[in-house]
Amino acid sequence: MKSKVHEARALTRLSVISLGLFLTLLAGCVSSGVDHREVSVPRMGPRKLAPTGYLVSREIQEASGIAKSDLYDDVYWVHNDSGDAPRVFPVTPSGENIGPTAGRGIAIKGAVNRDWEDIASDHDGNLLIGAFGNNANKRKDLSVYVVPEPNPFHDTEAQVSRRVPFHFPEQKAFPPEDRNFDVEALFVAAGDWYVLTKHRADTYTRLYRFDGYSETESNPLTLLGSFGARGMVTAADSLPSGERVAVLVYQTLWVFEPPETPFSQKKAQPPIKFGANGRPGASKVAIQPRYDLRRLFAGKIYWLPIHAGQCEGVCFIDKRTLLIVNEAPDPKGIFGGESRGRLFEVKVEDMQRVQ
Repeated sequence: MKSKVHEARALTRLSVISLGLFLTLLAGCVSSGVDHREVSVPRMGPRKLAPTGYLVSREIQEASGIAKSDLYDDVYWVHNDSGDAPRVFPVTPSGENIGPTAGRGIAIKGAVNRDWEDIASDHDGNLLIGAFGNNANKRKDLSVYVVPEPNPFHDTEAQVSRRVPFHFPEQKAFPPEDRNFDVEALFVAAGDWYVLTKHRADTYTRLYRFDGYSETESNPLTLLGSFGARGMVTAADSLPSGERVAVLVYQTLWVFEPPETPFSQKKAQPPIKFGANGRPGASKVAIQPRYDLRRLFAGKIYWLPIHAGQCEGVCFIDKRTLLIVNEAPDPKGIFGGESRGRLFEVKVEDMQRVQ
């Protein structure tokens, strides 16, 4: 009888300790403001995408990112992965070369191509180039180059105006045991820069925001949330307002519509300026940012499994249409395969809503 009493008391103490630990962890999650999400998806095979274009330039052998120009109609910027010269390629939506370089690209002075993994527009006249590929999770020089967008029809070179270094405060070892600090996705929404991590220890991704843009000191990024991406994230893009964000996994496409920001939580910052043609900076008509990117994964979510080769870049053509680029499966053409990267269009309305 005495032993049973002792057992009961021990179980009671253990329950109290467990409850206390649970409440502590719960309080920590709530106070941190970090949003963790995972969704269920229907059982369906991947949709085989038909190419809508091919990259004509033979110099683009490993397309790793794509961004739509904010300044020039029907112009898209593509770049190669690590090992290439520091350059970007202006192309049409169907992959045709643009400008005087005949497909050789526009040289970026002041930059080094060490694992360029994504490109984005800051919707303020600049291209952002993500020099942050980190397969081994050993790098301590992650950065983003800021390049005033060149004229694709006349320029043969452009100049870096800024280099913004950054790091993840959660990474304590180089490499860490769980190699979840690779980066291949960059986007800009309502004036803020964001990146999404590429994981090797699991199939999640983490969303981080730049809260500083120092050029002389490494900027610690702010962790906002994590999501069960069901694979390695390779690219991202956003509408200028943040109304929709596209995230590309090798064989999956996601589109997120974040909730609107409660009026009381809207931050004081210069509003984005839009002209009559819908492009930023064209007039003094202002729209206050109203989408809560801190809760990107809490709103509507669209999903589509795809079969289109190794897809590495994505951008919005317009609010309803996405453009995807893949790497050339046989860039030198020595195996009898396709030696050019391909372009694919996807309509958001053709995706499955899963949240």
